[in-house]
Amino acid sequence: DAREVAARVAGVTRQAPVPPPRPIPSLFRLCVVHLVGQADLLSDLSGLDEFSGVQLLHEAVSRQRLTYRLANVFIQSFPGTELATALRQLDLFAAMPPPAYGPRDSHTYGIPR
Repeated sequence: DAREVAARVAGVTRQAPVPPPRPIPSLFRLCVVHLVGQADLLSDLSGLDEFSGVQLLHEAVSRQRLTYRLANVFIQSFPGTELATALRQLDLFAAMPPPAYGPRDSHTYGIPR
């Protein structure tokens, strides 16, 4: 039947829609994402300019990677900047996780004997 042949040919010649191209991140953006992914290894950012520090901080906060230790790395690395001033005004102790008490240590409040 001619209609079946036409339908099969039409099905073969149709291509799946091509998805729109995704934007390619810049090298700077890739570096920021990678550094924040390794945030627990960062100890000194003083070689960066303040703009890069702000970008790192923004990424760390948006990915919930800002810890008390990392905030202090930022403060020590960017002294006298608005970045350090803003971080000093935060309640950095709120970024610290509560102590993990096990069932064995619950009566000692986590203090080793």
